[in-house]
Amino acid sequence: RVHGGTFAEWWEANQRFTFVMGGLDALVYVADLKTYEILYLNDFAKNLFGNSVGQKCWKVLQIGQSGPCEFCTNKHLVSEDGTANDPYVWTFQNTVTQKWFQCHDVAIPWTDGRLGRMEIAADISNRIHAESELKKTGDRYKYEVDVKNRLFSIISHDLKSPFNSLLGMTQV
Repeated sequence: RVHGGTFAEWWEANQRFTFVMGGLDALVYVADLKTYEILYLNDFAKNLFGNSVGQKCWKVLQIGQSGPCEFCTNKHLVSEDGTANDPYVWTFQNTVTQKWFQCHDVAIPWTDGRLGRMEIAADISNRIHAESELKKTGDRYKYEVDVKNRLFSIISHDLKSPFNSLLGMTQV
């Protein structure tokens, strides 16, 4: 018996978990909160960073780090009494892939009793690019409206001058 069930039940549950994690189009990893050791990577993460289980997350998942990342979310995940906080949600551009990710980080107990940071990160690069293009379009529209308004102001002023002269001459 394994953890209250039979080996076959454990194996089936493990297979289901593996299939679900393998089918996600999001990066999922778990790293030890104290040592930063990568404890788990799903297939999506392995395709981006290789099978880096056992290595320090800051060495594998980012470029140019000589220690834990200054933006590491570990400090947000556990309260002073040691209980897990609500998930910490943030957006970040990865330095290895240059892709933008929306990250959901949460502290979870690992199988050996350690506390780990589980991160589920969805690639939002297309959304970020679309928002940037929309902003550029909006800025270009505002600029064109401003140019049109200035042009009409100049035309209106230039048309008023001859009419004002004609009006003055007719009054004389």
